[in-house]
Amino acid sequence: MNGSMPRHHAARVEAAIASGQAARSALVASWRRSSRLHHLDPGGRTSPMRLTEAELHQARERVAALLAAAQGAMDRLYQAVGASGCCVLLADGEGVPVDRRGTVADDATFQSWGLWTGALWSEEHEGTNGIGTCLVEQRPLTIDRDQHFFTRNTLLSCTAVPIYDHEAGLAGVLDVSSCRADRTDAFSSLIALVAGEAARRIEADLFRRAFAHARIVLTQAADGQCGGLVAVDADDLVIGATRSARAALGIAP
Repeated sequence: MNGSMPRHHAARVEAAIASGQAARSALVASWRRSSRLHHLDPGGRTSPMRLTEAELHQARERVAALLAAAQGAMDRLYQAVGASGCCVLLADGEGVPVDRRGTVADDATFQSWGLWTGALWSEEHEGTNGIGTCLVEQRPLTIDRDQHFFTRNTLLSCTAVPIYDHEAGLAGVLDVSSCRADRTDAFSSLIALVAGEAARRIEADLFRRAFAHARIVLTQAADGQCGGLVAVDADDLVIGATRSARAALGIAP
């Protein structure tokens, strides 16, 4: 990275914020939160903060159900994207990766970028980024290279999808990240598709585990696709519904 790159990126971020584009652009709105709300400097060079081993252990214990439900989906997702130089991260609701998948040969690279368990990837700590911004906006998104707030993160491409628990609350984020410069928009779209499918599998597993003694019913969305899962008790009373089922049935999350 040449010496003018940090100054150029930081200037572009500040100019976009000052122009008032935040009202029209979700990206600039995130940059504005990073700068004005969290008082971050886009030219900051400090590496991502990390939890201690004890703190990471506690974080993993708090999301034990999510971790258990995510193992199979993470394995399959990594099988689909790992050979393309990507790693898969599962982050909790605070933006801390609590599990990951990656090629051993790439471990040193990803660890140096903070794409590792225990790193703090909330917007509060890292500004605009896949995991943190996904948590704030609660929608699937890709933060590609210079869309990141910090200049030091502008070589990363990160696709993130929110994961909702059995009560339709935000449980965490599934993220696929890459440091490769040859990642194309078409490939990012493909990653978003397979990551979204993996997140829905995790949500379904979470739901079935939470309502293990109930009858599970599939709902249908308006487009004919599966709209989610509903749990019904022995008296045919609805006792639970996934976020997607609530949306399909017109029920508020």
